[in-house]
Formats: sequence, structure tokens, C-alpha cells
Amino acid sequence: MNKIVFGLLSLIIVLGLVACTPAPQEDVQVLETVTEETESAVVQSGMTYQVVLENIEFMPADLEISVGDTVEWINKDYSSYTEETDDEQDRDALGREEGISHTVTFESIDVDRQLPPGATTTYTFTEAGEFSYVCQFHPSMQGRIIVH
Repeated sequence: MNKIVFGLLSLIIVLGLVACTPAPQEDVQVLETVTEETESAVVQSGMTYQVVLENIEFMPADLEISVGDTVEWINKDYSSYTEETDDEQDRDALGREEGISHTVTFESIDVDRQLPPGATTTYTFTEAGEFSYVCQFHPSMQGRIIVH
């Protein structure tokens, strides 16, 4: 009788252990949630602003934008040569429009771009600050981008 009781107890213990063993699981990927705030948040969509280069100046000279915004510079600076001549062919040739090349050159960021007549260039500002720039060909042409 002791053998039967001992056998039953052993069977109950073995069945209990088998029932408590977890079944094999399929590959489960555990993702860690991070709730830390960061200063360099990704901007979903930024605005695009234009600065026109015309009459040997940046228009507007000062521009306020937000982090993630893009500035596009457009060279629309043309000067017209209209010298007097009696020869009609010469008059047509001299009356043409010639463009003026400019640069957009920042000292504080790595931007130095030459803009021939009709050309454009863009830059997206990814951090706040005040960024001054100049045309190397015409030092009186100065601009400033203020990024909030």
C-alpha cells in the first residue's frame, strides 16, 4: 500500500511540474518604450521662405524662421546696358540684359554658394540661432537669418 501511495504522490508531483512548465513560445520581439524628452526633436514639416537677390541687395535682408524651415535664395539681379549707337545690330547687342553673379556665404555654418544670374540655392536650418551672411562679390550685400 505504501508503494501505491508513494507512486500516486510521485505521479501527482510529476504532473504538477509538467503543467507548470511554460509552453515554448514563438519568436516575440520586446520593444522598449523610451519616454525621455530631447531638445533636438525632428520637425515633421517646415516652411520654405525666399530671399531674392536683386538691385545688389538681399530682399528681405533679415528673415525670422523656425527650426526645420528652409530658405531659398533666388538671383534675379540683372542690369541693363543701353548704350547709344547708330548701328541697329550694335543697338540690339548692347541692349541685352546681363546678369550679376552673387554668393551666399555664411561664416558660422558651412555654406558658401555662388549664384549666377537666374540660379537658386536652398538651405534647411536645423538649429536655433542668428546666422549672418554676405555676398563675397559685393560686401555691402548682407543678410541675416534668425532661427527660433
